[in-house]
Amino acid sequence: MLKILLILSLLLISTEADTENKGESLAILDGEVITKDDIIRYTEGIEDKRYRELLKSKEGLKKLVNLYIDRILLIKYAKDILGEDENTYLSHLTEGEDNAYLIALLKREVFEKAVVTDREVKEYMKRHNLNEWHARYKLISEKRERYYRMLLNRVRQGHQIEILID
Repeated sequence: MLKILLILSLLLISTEADTENKGESLAILDGEVITKDDIIRYTEGIEDKRYRELLKSKEGLKKLVNLYIDRILLIKYAKDILGEDENTYLSHLTEGEDNAYLIALLKREVFEKAVVTDREVKEYMKRHNLNEWHARYKLISEKRERYYRMLLNRVRQGHQIEILID
């Protein structure tokens, strides 16, 4: 009987620890707490298993929290600037509302701005000793990354973000 009580109490303690861990506060965004549960739900919607692997380490968790915060802020920003009348938004409606806004925002603020000229490609080819296709691809990728970082910086401005992971 004593063994059974001991086992039951250990199970209860481990269950409580799991529950506490899942509800653990990981960050605060403009006064709203982001918990481990929020991040777990976020990764469940992503097909790439590498995201769920990030849940296992503190550094991975920090990365996921930042991605989650970026997504929240980008969606809010997109809804503020695009509005429901935007043709770009409507053309992506089959993706789900939040994803449609994200796609429209990224199309407008990143992809349409990351244009390269033939002259830029030729200069890049010479500097990096690449063929035209690779030079164009790398140059467009670099420009997209730069415009995306600029967008994120603009979107994060004015928000209070506190990461609580050591």
